[in-house]
Amino acid sequence: MIKFQLHSPSFSMAFALFISLLIISAAGCSISKRTTANSQQEPFTIGALLPLTGGTATAAEYSKNGYDLAVEEINNQGGINGRPLRILYEDTICKAEKAVSAARKFIDVDHIPVLLGPVCSTDALAVAPIAEENKVLMLISVASTPKLKSAGDYIFRNRNSGEKDSYVMAEYARNTLQSEKAAIFYINLDNGMGYMKSFKQRFEELGGTIVASEPYERELNDYRGSLLKIKETSPDVLYLAGQENLGLVLRQAKEVGLSIPIIGPVTMQNDEILTDAGNAAEGIVFSSPFDPALNPTMKAFDKKFNQRYGKTADAHAVHSYDMLKILAPILRTCEKNTICIKNELYNVQGYDGVVGETSFDSFGEVNRPLHLKTVKDGKFVLMEG
Repeated sequence: MIKFQLHSPSFSMAFALFISLLIISAAGCSISKRTTANSQQEPFTIGALLPLTGGTATAAEYSKNGYDLAVEEINNQGGINGRPLRILYEDTICKAEKAVSAARKFIDVDHIPVLLGPVCSTDALAVAPIAEENKVLMLISVASTPKLKSAGDYIFRNRNSGEKDSYVMAEYARNTLQSEKAAIFYINLDNGMGYMKSFKQRFEELGGTIVASEPYERELNDYRGSLLKIKETSPDVLYLAGQENLGLVLRQAKEVGLSIPIIGPVTMQNDEILTDAGNAAEGIVFSSPFDPALNPTMKAFDKKFNQRYGKTADAHAVHSYDMLKILAPILRTCEKNTICIKNELYNVQGYDGVVGETSFDSFGEVNRPLHLKTVKDGKFVLMEG
């Protein structure tokens, strides 16, 4: 055994070395603890592609409200394994090129594992191949085009395809209204074309005839020429399919004397319709999976939403809220492993959310009940009976 004299040079060197090692070890532990703490507090970030400005901004606002409300609740419950969930928002203006650019940023720069949206069908169709190629989840709560059904394994949608909305409304027109002739006025975008094709198919299957099918451009502000053309075909009912300028179309339809029932898909529930159309919105009928009067769960959510945002919730808000509530426990299990997230989403069967049960099929799609709503005394309400 080597022995040191208490005051020898060897002892002094050994003692100094020992103290240095203690200091380094303590510092290392302190850095490790700080690093671990910082890692736990670093946000778990995902991205959202919404048209926060432009003609579809109202739908995007409701969707964002739903996401933000869900995030608050998720973070109050511990976030994602101790890390707060954070959503980065990018404005797509409902233009495909903007949506693609924003998606590239989220994937290549921010390295996010999940994209929420896009809201607009044209945007969603443009972004889907990018998400699929990069194995990034794309979770849709608003976009309606039936084409998204076959967009890929990483694409999920927790609202019905617009096909079902159109089928329900075609059946209402043919069986309840006893309409024999229908006209369609649809926005000249993927969502409008999807609604138009599905309504036409089902209405004709039921023995009805489509006497006019006119597209409209969202950039215009005068549709009276097209509406007069439709009027000349003497339809029994008008199917109005779009999510922009609907209030303007309703008002101008009344101005040209088109006094027939006007029906549409879930996009009809838009506060701008009530403002822009005024009493021309009275009596419109549309499909929707959500209304506070349907059950206590929806009523409680609407109360919470109203307290938070000062307005009544709609289907976009509810679908967006439910989607994040479905996603949160999966992120706690999978973290950023997108293959794991994808597989867990396919395993979602019978999730009991605000809008009812959610079960994803082999295409990442859902099939939930739709109800008929109308505008009565300036308010969106369930149809009686």
